[in-house]
Amino acid sequence: MSSLSGFLAYARAFELAQASDDFSLLVPCFAPDVRHTVEGEAPLGADDRGREAVIAGLRASVYAIDRRFDARIPEVLEGPVLRDGGVWMRFGLRLRRAGLPDLLLEGEHLTRHDGSGAVLAIEERILADSDRATREYLARHDAALRPAASKPAALRAEDLPLLRDALQRTFVRAYGGAKSEQDVAAALSICHPGFVIDTIPFGVTTRDREDTAAQLAFFFSVFPDYRADTEAVVSDAAGAAWWGEFSMSFAGPLLGHAPTGRRARLPGFSAFEFRDGLISRERFYFDLGTLCRQIGLPLGELEASLAGLRAAAA
Repeated sequence: MSSLSGFLAYARAFELAQASDDFSLLVPCFAPDVRHTVEGEAPLGADDRGREAVIAGLRASVYAIDRRFDARIPEVLEGPVLRDGGVWMRFGLRLRRAGLPDLLLEGEHLTRHDGSGAVLAIEERILADSDRATREYLARHDAALRPAASKPAALRAEDLPLLRDALQRTFVRAYGGAKSEQDVAAALSICHPGFVIDTIPFGVTTRDREDTAAQLAFFFSVFPDYRADTEAVVSDAAGAAWWGEFSMSFAGPLLGHAPTGRRARLPGFSAFEFRDGLISRERFYFDLGTLCRQIGLPLGELEASLAGLRAAAA
């Protein structure tokens, strides 16, 4: 399991653990000697060592802060990406309590993994303003908050769209980050078994997640340094949308066309659908003529090859 796959497995297990109150779900994610550090003062600061201590510390943090609110809405704001020997992300956390203003936290999070993907270390830094604001908020509103270690609260109707949109944006960022590392398994780990990609300029659609894995592996053999840079991600009840720029070098044969080694960078747009809380479809749009011009491949020749591919598939 890659570091990205290990991180996504840990992130998913943590969200399930805090929602179900079953923190044993975290045991398979951690190496025995895992260490968790959080820069900052209590109640956010931490330095726990060893699997049992780390799980106990995470549980204690959830009980001391998150469970005192009606709703917990996490979101990945940037990343996850491979950086500094681990998987880095910038995160936000919105905590909501009826009758009170929302508490907003923001920080940075880095996980380090062993060769099996298990977490060796979690290094967090709560931004200074968030650290101070959290302590002041808890002191000011202590009497109006739920008791510490309360059971998970049932989500209110007004919180559900906020949570849905934050999770959908997070999944899109995680999926795009994994593809930018050419990590097909990590990208597809948050996708539905029936997941398909419609590459609109190519006129090609995959059949399911297994077929998508094969198509992505082929794509990365042609463009092994593919990378997407996000400008924005938005979400609503219909799904999510991403736009930004992507870049890649034409380094492997494509439908009988020899690689030129030339690099392209152009705008892109993707529309996403979700099913059962997972990504179920991506529609990927870009200008085929611009891509061909930049990589030195005649547009007409590629269109003819694609037409032949579609005919063979039909």
